[in-house]
Amino acid sequence: MSLQHNIEQKNPTPVLSRSNLSQFAWKSRAVLLVALIFVLYSASRTNPIQWWRSIPDSYATEQSLNVFEWSQITPNEELIYHDCGNGMQCARLEVPMDWNNSATSLKIAIAITRIPAKVEVTDPRYGGPILINPGGPGGSGIELLHRQGLQMQQIADYSADTQPVLGDPEKPMPKYYDIIGFDPRGVNNTTPTLVCFPNAFERLAWNLQSQAEGLIGMSNNSVPRAWARAKALGRSCADAGGQQLGHFLNTTPVVRDMVAIIERHGQWRENEARRWLRDQACKNMASTGLQHEDSKRAVIDRTRWIPGREKLLYWGLSYGTVIGTTFAAMYPDRVHRVILDGVVDVPDYYNSSSRSSVQDSDKVLDRLLETCYESGTREKCGLFDPRGPEKIKTTLFSIIDSAIVTPLPIMPSTRQGPQILTASDIDMALHLALYKPLKSAVQLFHALHNLTLGNTSGFADFKRNSMKSDIAGQPESCKDASPWTPECQTSGILDETGSLGIECSDGEDIQDWSQETFNAYWALLNDHSKVMGTRKAASKLMCTQWRLRPKWRYTGPFEAETRHPILLIGNTLDPTTPLNNAHKISRGFPGSVVLQNDAIGHCSNAAPSLCTAKAVRQYFQTGELPSKNAFCEVDEIPFTGPISSSFNVLKTPEEMLLLEASKHMAMS
Repeated sequence: MSLQHNIEQKNPTPVLSRSNLSQFAWKSRAVLLVALIFVLYSASRTNPIQWWRSIPDSYATEQSLNVFEWSQITPNEELIYHDCGNGMQCARLEVPMDWNNSATSLKIAIAITRIPAKVEVTDPRYGGPILINPGGPGGSGIELLHRQGLQMQQIADYSADTQPVLGDPEKPMPKYYDIIGFDPRGVNNTTPTLVCFPNAFERLAWNLQSQAEGLIGMSNNSVPRAWARAKALGRSCADAGGQQLGHFLNTTPVVRDMVAIIERHGQWRENEARRWLRDQACKNMASTGLQHEDSKRAVIDRTRWIPGREKLLYWGLSYGTVIGTTFAAMYPDRVHRVILDGVVDVPDYYNSSSRSSVQDSDKVLDRLLETCYESGTREKCGLFDPRGPEKIKTTLFSIIDSAIVTPLPIMPSTRQGPQILTASDIDMALHLALYKPLKSAVQLFHALHNLTLGNTSGFADFKRNSMKSDIAGQPESCKDASPWTPECQTSGILDETGSLGIECSDGEDIQDWSQETFNAYWALLNDHSKVMGTRKAASKLMCTQWRLRPKWRYTGPFEAETRHPILLIGNTLDPTTPLNNAHKISRGFPGSVVLQNDAIGHCSNAAPSLCTAKAVRQYFQTGELPSKNAFCEVDEIPFTGPISSSFNVLKTPEEMLLLEASKHMAMS
């Protein structure tokens, strides 16, 4: 049997011939269209609490992403993949709730979804699984995989432009990767969940009330009200079934879960290879024989699982860089390829500070307003003012200030009932635009201009979507069960409790804070950032009443000689993970390199960049890092669009596909 025959068992020359490029490009555009439709749908079902805590792109959405029920899969200590629609495979990996107590019978069932590689595990080009995490904390890797997984795979995989030179020892073997998204403990489809409400209806009522209360600072007694709500929620989560899981939600056991995932994937890889050899290859071996590198022994050696020696390939964004940095510090010998994208100041995060996270937030807004002015017309930017960016800023904040005093009515229509538009709503929409300017800023600024004309219709869908939920009533299973039981919870509808459980137990215990202490902290953050300080403070307020402390909490040092150097990516201006963070974390990991992505927004997927996509591919393919002080321009900016017709000039077909993948990630 030849190597080519081995490859053709799964995919004849996976996306390598030029004759397939136009068809592949058409499929990419089809995937892009479907994905954009999905994003609009999922955004309409995002939990209202998460709208003000962070950008919804970094958070899980509901169970309807999947065409099957997770309960159909029995958790197992080994990875057993099941088809779960759209060419994906799903598994539930059973791990101990407490990694340091083998006597306990308590377990976690981690929900895992896999986009298979374009080649079999027996193929020498099989590169293994890249684990992904979108951030949060509390973000669903499965949701990210459904939304951007195909594009992440396209960027990481070998170029389709050139036929590989197989067997050439002078050239690295091209690689094709699985993409694996998993839901961390307490998140989305991973069970058990943190139970803080007796049933799904009461959780929905709580969430709707949170939105009605609005952001702190929007009324004179907003902090005392938020304080009381935090106290009630903290008590409920501690007393109502959270006593066990709540002590094991933090990042440290999640890192250990990742070790289990890569180890069990190694076991699965070996079993899959042996099955392939037994069921297919062995039948042909006697008659055709295998060439040296493709012999049975070579396949076995290539796919062998050696317990304790599996390595990590990882692409983590935002809070996902906390996971990646912690992994690299705890298990440096297991680092094979790790990308930290939108880097959190990890010591600052674990110290419950967040001060470093807002140091560039106001600069992001200033630059966004400059691009609005540079667009030159109100058709491109609804808030355009020929007098300059400062006048645009004055208009923006006057709109918000006016809404604090006088909320605006949103009249009913055939699509929605009556609503009001508050300053909190506008502020929330502005923060979405700061995180993903290319996706959100144009629409927002036109809607804001219409507000100045008395037209609130541009915010009608935004307001309605932020409140929608698929909880029409209790789950059927709740009818015969008691309150506070798993049967009365609705999995997949993300509320704030899982996210709080991670963030609050990761940080220092701040239950001794008084309201005066909090107010001083809030003022300090506002001194650092007028546009982001209040939201960061509001998140921390909830932790002042969080009672569940972790049993196992790694807090440093965050420095190590990793098996292979780490690639860190930071945007020139990021509203919550400033570029300086990447340089700070890089100093703790010798050989690591910071790539500056010249974008405004959160993480490299805030704007398309062919240069950055190529650097990511090169790193996954060969391990080669960019040069020190590497700098990548972006190919499109808000309001003015593509740079120098970037999407059409001097690009190979493969570069166009890479750029399309990068653009999709920026718009989803």
